[in-house]
Amino acid sequence: MLFHGLLWVPLVPSTMHLVHSSYSVFWLSKKHKKCKQFALSNNSLALPLNQGKIYTSKTSFSAVNKAYLSQFQEDFSVFLKCRSSELVPDGCMVLIIHERESADPTCKDSCYTWEVLAEAISYMVSQVKPHHLFFHSMVNFVLIVGPQGILDEETLDFFSVPYYTPFQEEVQSLADTNAIEIGDQNVWSDPESRAKGIRAYTDPMASKQFGGGVMKNVHDKVSEILVEDFKQGKNQPRVLVLLLC
Repeated sequence: MLFHGLLWVPLVPSTMHLVHSSYSVFWLSKKHKKCKQFALSNNSLALPLNQGKIYTSKTSFSAVNKAYLSQFQEDFSVFLKCRSSELVPDGCMVLIIHERESADPTCKDSCYTWEVLAEAISYMVSQVKPHHLFFHSMVNFVLIVGPQGILDEETLDFFSVPYYTPFQEEVQSLADTNAIEIGDQNVWSDPESRAKGIRAYTDPMASKQFGGGVMKNVHDKVSEILVEDFKQGKNQPRVLVLLLC
């Protein structure tokens, strides 16, 4: 098993006959610094490049899409180089990764999970806390603070998930090999199972950004969104299997 961070460094000499990676190489070594990047709106206000989103989307500036692709190309190339150096002659790699159907990085099968999570977080931003009352005994006044969202909007605007769902050709151009495409796989039998899966791999990084106390409410909202989407036949992930020998 490789932990995040060990994917991009050589670990052993050329002694391995088989390298197998399942659902890991689409994680990025770092997120792009959208918190330090702004664009001017029509009224000359400086806005975050990816306002209200945590991944590339239809509303993202092109710089966001380019940053994600560039980081994936860099990381995947380093991963292949490191793993190739560990294989014996005629050794093989089998890589299983999510892929998207369209060349458009903002297509739904690329962004769906992160759109759902961003929608749930945005809901927490929109929810108003009760007003807070503060009493200062020395000067004898009451300060009323509010209303505020349960989550600060900036914590959403300045958060990017270090993840990229590649197009098959983007992978093949780096791996220089043929890919065996599994296609549309119904890996989640029901929305509740998928919600648990999303929680399993997003909760640690999301809790660090937004605070663990609010994440139960976020994931409850994710489940609610998924239930409605499953009724409409949305949206199963695509899987790509690469065999490199």
